Amino acid sequence: MVKTSRTTRPTPLFLPVTIVVIILLLGFSSLPNPNAGPPNVESESFDYLPLLNAVNVSAVREHVEFFSSLATRATGYVGNDLAAEYIYTKFREYGLKNVSYQEFSVVDCISYGANVTVSNVTITVHPLVPNFICPSTTPPDGITGKLIYVEGVGDLRDFDGKDVNGSIVLMEWNSEANWLNAPRLGAKAVIFLPPKYLLGSLYGAVGWKKTEPAPVTKCLWETPLNFPRFYAEEPEAKILQENVGKTVRLVSTQRWTEVTGKNVVGFIEGTQRPEGIVILSSYYDSYSIVPTLAPGAQEALGVSSLLELARYLAEEENKPPITIMVVAYGGHHQALAGAISFANEHYFPASNLTRQAMGKRIWRQYNLDLSTGSNYVYMTQTGATFEFYNVHKSCLNPPGFLASQTTEYRSDLLNYFDELDAAFPNRYHAHIKLGYTWNEKIDDELYPYLMPTKNFGYDHETTNYIGPAGWTFTTAYDPRPYYWEPFDTIEKVNWENLQVQLECIYALLLRSLKEALDELDPNFVFDFAPPSIRYNTWEWSDRQHWATITGKVATWVEERAFWEPLKRSDLGNLQKTLIF
Repeated sequence: MVKTSRTTRPTPLFLPVTIVVIILLLGFSSLPNPNAGPPNVESESFDYLPLLNAVNVSAVREHVEFFSSLATRATGYVGNDLAAEYIYTKFREYGLKNVSYQEFSVVDCISYGANVTVSNVTITVHPLVPNFICPSTTPPDGITGKLIYVEGVGDLRDFDGKDVNGSIVLMEWNSEANWLNAPRLGAKAVIFLPPKYLLGSLYGAVGWKKTEPAPVTKCLWETPLNFPRFYAEEPEAKILQENVGKTVRLVSTQRWTEVTGKNVVGFIEGTQRPEGIVILSSYYDSYSIVPTLAPGAQEALGVSSLLELARYLAEEENKPPITIMVVAYGGHHQALAGAISFANEHYFPASNLTRQAMGKRIWRQYNLDLSTGSNYVYMTQTGATFEFYNVHKSCLNPPGFLASQTTEYRSDLLNYFDELDAAFPNRYHAHIKLGYTWNEKIDDELYPYLMPTKNFGYDHETTNYIGPAGWTFTTAYDPRPYYWEPFDTIEKVNWENLQVQLECIYALLLRSLKEALDELDPNFVFDFAPPSIRYNTWEWSDRQHWATITGKVATWVEERAFWEPLKRSDLGNLQKTLIF
């Protein structure tokens, strides 16, 4: 068991071999078998076994198989709509009430097709994300050039003897940022080949400044380099390699577009205090540095588990005392656009009075964002999206409006886990982090060990920011090597680790729901009013925390020596546009 008050870190891998061998000899025979399911033991104080037996990983896997079978679930693509429709259908099938879509608009760079023609054969390739604002697009007639192949990792010496100027370059995926050598030497575009081995993604890695962009080697976050980059899947890559030395034509249309995302919402009415609402949520979209190739198998674990929780809680004998609002968010990869839209609709400014009234009934939120690199559960109130904008000091630190609630609830959760651990020794591990870091005596340096060197945004963050208390169940000690990669496929999922995590989550979450009313005074009124939109803090003084920012996009016209507003019809070509 791992509690929040500890600062214990994972055992370093460089311990003397003798100690490791002794530990293995002494403890190997007693290690739990995740496939075996929970032992047939009952807790004296609470019977967790029915909750543990409710976990159905086979059903979760069926959902993951569907979601990951879609080429991409990125917002703005057909797969995203199909995923939303699937969730909507399942909500209704499982008996949820008032199932609906809640739509929102978001802008992203969408591919409308890319291909290479060589030797009268046209094959599909996939554009990478933009360099800052510059999409991997070409003129309507495309670009032509001699196809060359650069072996190795793409160092300058690997380009020796190649006629690079005006060419289209094939490079290995594992060439780090050396693709930049191609435009330096005059190439027109790069096409990456499938990796011979996987190194893992650096997306989300934390630098010495947490506000720095994540180190992704296939794109430039802050430099608008107009240089198209693509990825070819295995069959297409083989054709390209067979035609090295020939002239090819590359055509791509990728442009910034306003698209519609959807949150899918359904309700399970509470049996005793139906006017109170608890949100259970996860996101369903996927993304990768190759947006049209984002199977997102690990990313689908949260929403797939959410579907099975909804199925369980919708059964008459399992309904909790408080109403459950099940939310599958879209737009996670557009800076939590779905979660922000939900907060705008239900918390502030909440111009729709019906949704505003519903927002006032929301008491808590539990979000799922799971992976399977370990079986450690990490329950956290923090996240990377709003972490550095003072929300924790404002809301979670005394006298913040969530401080007392989170402190008391954390004590309950630790007691729940103590009982679970006593009933099933050494099977479950959980790090429960509720509230502001300083209150819990946890050093920030512990974070990279919980989420090794990476920070992730969670969809509960908007609720904490402007609504009631919210938390995410996620996975500790997992660097998520395939996150934001086109290689997040279902065969890489560790189902044993998921089984153990879900058992632990079911035990903590479902007991919390069953005993929710025990925390409340009988006269408690579910009428949450967001606190004053301004928070006073010693670090930031008087500061607006939640607002709508509007501005103009313009181009500089040299003849007039002035800015000319950019029209919506101009958004397809931003090559010479400065955005501020």
